[in-house]
Amino acid sequence: MKRGSKMANVFVRNVTESDLKSIDYKVKKLQETDPTGRWNRSKYIRMLINNDAKKELENYEKTQYELTIKRLLELQGETFKTLNKILYLMTNGELPEAMDLLDKVANEGS
Repeated sequence: MKRGSKMANVFVRNVTESDLKSIDYKVKKLQETDPTGRWNRSKYIRMLINNDAKKELENYEKTQYELTIKRLLELQGETFKTLNKILYLMTNGELPEAMDLLDKVANEGS
């Protein structure tokens, strides 16, 4: 927890005994690996809450990243098709049409 950050009490209800045993078992294992033995149930649950919040943010950012990549790939495909069309027009002696298409592409980009 960062210094100066405000903490609030959170009460958890209706936790099964098996869930509490599982939490306590994991806390015990953490205490065994940590020579200072600073782990307790409250710290472990705070860690779970923090990790869950970070995971939700990471999932959101991953989704936004994937959408951005998808859109970039779509734009790349459109650009490739347009450039192929311009090349086709130029190689077939249709220079005015090719220049019109180049102008259209240049104006869309600005």
